[in-house]
Amino acid sequence: MSQLPDGLYPLYRLYHRNQHDLVDADAVAVDDRSWPTGGYREYTRLESETPSASFDPDDTPFLRQLRSRSSFDDPTEPRPVTRDELFTVLTSAYRVDPASGTRPVASAGQRYPLEIYPLVVDAVDLDSGLYHYNPAANTLERPADPDYVDDRFGPLNRFVGEQWTHLDTDHAVSVMLLVTGLPSRSTAKYGERGYLFTLVEAGAVLHAMQLAADHLGIGSRPYAGFRYDAVDALLGLADRPNEWTLVSVALAHP
Repeated sequence: MSQLPDGLYPLYRLYHRNQHDLVDADAVAVDDRSWPTGGYREYTRLESETPSASFDPDDTPFLRQLRSRSSFDDPTEPRPVTRDELFTVLTSAYRVDPASGTRPVASAGQRYPLEIYPLVVDAVDLDSGLYHYNPAANTLERPADPDYVDDRFGPLNRFVGEQWTHLDTDHAVSVMLLVTGLPSRSTAKYGERGYLFTLVEAGAVLHAMQLAADHLGIGSRPYAGFRYDAVDALLGLADRPNEWTLVSVALAHP
């Protein structure tokens, strides 16, 4: 990575640091307007091609699952997850394969700059609280004392309802998967582009999580509208300036 003059931050660090001031209670307030869905470009000047008559996008269970992926929107009923269901979602997204050392998602240069912290709110056979997923050992670790987390941030269902926009008492979230990034793992090899690769990888992890949740009959929804400062405090990131909260995925009733 090219060296910058003393006192200057890489552009990707400046961009991410700005998020704390941009994504606050006012910036992510609920807006009642109906926003149109995303657009698409059309080129109509020349003749276009179509699939063959036998083409079927739902030809296999895998393809049907890809097309059935969705994010819940309506209020959800309580749906406690099991330990094995949570591990299924985690291993499908980021577990280290013991034989190859690779993971289920593509990573530029195999740098794997992400970390996953499940915030368990409602589970069958797992204590509520904050965990860290160790992808090599395939274990859930406690990054902070459970009593400290409960005393400062609990009850966790209230914490989620207060800090996440568009979530309220009608949404019973079972687990909030917090995805953080350490772009320095990627930028050490790719320079500024390493930040872009970190975000691309986060998108792949979100997709894998949602597909695994859908397979289990669990609802899911990615969220970027939340108080980053509150989540950073929960994760203790003040002492780790190179690790930043990127996005979250809620698991709930389908």
